[in-house]
Amino acid sequence: GLVKSLDPQIPLAGVRTMRDVVGVATANPRFARALLFAFGGLALLLCAIGVYGALAAMVEERRREIGIRRALGASAREVAALVASEAMGMGTAGVAIGLGLAAASSKLIEGLLFGVKALDPVLFLAAGIFLLIVAAAAAAGPAIRACTIDPGQALRDE
Repeated sequence: GLVKSLDPQIPLAGVRTMRDVVGVATANPRFARALLFAFGGLALLLCAIGVYGALAAMVEERRREIGIRRALGASAREVAALVASEAMGMGTAGVAIGLGLAAASSKLIEGLLFGVKALDPVLFLAAGIFLLIVAAAAAAGPAIRACTIDPGQALRDE
């Protein structure tokens, strides 16, 4: 249209809008980011399920011990603190290992990041805190289950 009316001698081939040019140039990195986000979300879900499962198994395995603690006067808060300390121990170990591996592999994903440094300490801190919150949330169910253990029933079951 406009270019042809100004000068019909200018050859026009492969004319595209800037939006199309930018879209093609960013399609692969955008897909890679979406894939990383999806796998990250799946890993987070598996982490939460793993923490929940490990703590649920720990509570069931230590049912007698928890029953004895309750019979000797331990409050529900103290039993919940016992389970929470286990969760935070697992969570802290997982975060430390994960952040170490993330720092070591940061050069691999540096090209996919825009506006963020690969070793951004604020981002690493926020990710660690978020993962610890996920671990605490996953521990809630087993902690409540541990608090409801009847001391007499736990001692009779063994």
